[in-house]
Amino acid sequence: MLFLGGCGGTAGQKDNIQYVQVNVTNNSVATASYDSSNALLVLDGDTSFANFWSGNIPGDNLVIDLGSVMPIAKITVFLFDPKASMNQTYGLSKDGVVWRETMQLSGGEVPCTTGFSIGPTKVSCKPGVASSSGNAADGAYQARYFRITMNKSNVVFQVYEVEILGWVASD
Repeated sequence: MLFLGGCGGTAGQKDNIQYVQVNVTNNSVATASYDSSNALLVLDGDTSFANFWSGNIPGDNLVIDLGSVMPIAKITVFLFDPKASMNQTYGLSKDGVVWRETMQLSGGEVPCTTGFSIGPTKVSCKPGVASSSGNAADGAYQARYFRITMNKSNVVFQVYEVEILGWVASD
C-alpha cells in the first residue's frame, strides 16, 4: 500500500519523492468481450456522447489494462444514463484473474472512500479505505485492471469515457 505525507489533495510525498495524481488511462489498453472495435473509444479523452462502447447482454465486459499495478486515486465512468450503472458490476484487479467489486452504493470488496457518486453524466469513486491521517492518498487501492461487466440486458448502457487517476512519482 502506498502512503504519502502531506495534507491530502492532489499531491503528496513519501521518502522525499513527490507524488501527483495523473490520468493513467492515457497509455492504457481497453478490450471488450462484445463490440470490441469500440473498446478503445472509452480512452480517447472525449466525454461527449459522440462515440461509445456498449454491452448488450449479461456477461459482456469492458476491461482496461493500466500496464502495471498502481495506487488508484479516482475512477470516473462517463455514461449516457448513470442510473443504468446499477445494472453493472465494477471490478478492480491486480492480476486480471482475481477481481474485487467496487463502485457500489454502499460497501463492496473495495469500498469508495468518499462514497459512490452518481452525477448527471457520470459515476465516480475513490477506491480504498478511509484514511485517518487526512491524506487523500493513504489507503489507495492498488490495481492494474478495471472492469465493467453487464448484469442485465440494458440497451441504454453506453460508456463514453473511463478516466482513472493514479498516484505516480513526479519527475
